[in-house]
Amino acid sequence: EVKLPAAKWLAAAPGNAHGPQLPGTARVTMHYKGAGEVEIGEAVLEEAGPASSNLLANGAFEELDAKGYPTGWSESRKFSYFPPGMTFQFNTWHNSTFENRGSVETDNLIAHSGSRSLKMIVPAGDEKFVASKPILLNQTEPRLVEVQAWVKTDHLCTLQIDADDESGRRLD
Repeated sequence: EVKLPAAKWLAAAPGNAHGPQLPGTARVTMHYKGAGEVEIGEAVLEEAGPASSNLLANGAFEELDAKGYPTGWSESRKFSYFPPGMTFQFNTWHNSTFENRGSVETDNLIAHSGSRSLKMIVPAGDEKFVASKPILLNQTEPRLVEVQAWVKTDHLCTLQIDADDESGRRLD
């Protein structure tokens, strides 16, 4: 992974009394020297936004309870909500009338930013989810909140990140 942090753009930008003068456009150029091949999986140009702390407690699944399950996260439950426009889901087999069969547990072999991850085994037809504890946003006025997740999958049909308001209503 190669990154050009926003701080380097700010350091290189000419400035005046009003602060740095950033360009109105940007171009992404990829260059390599020598023999061989380069495969680019993805190139992204994003606005970094202001730095902020992670509001999600135990998002890296590092803290465990006495049973070895991540604190602040619900046990696996049956997922039964299908968002509007997801009619294709009804064209496949689902295990909606039976309990889920796969396990949900921490995995010490695969990790992103810590020493473990959360592994969910989802056999064909099962629908399951885990949920964090409610997150207090402390906003004085409504503002956008960005949610990111590092997810590694194999033969997954659908992945959904949901948000609920303070009354427990789903925000679609």
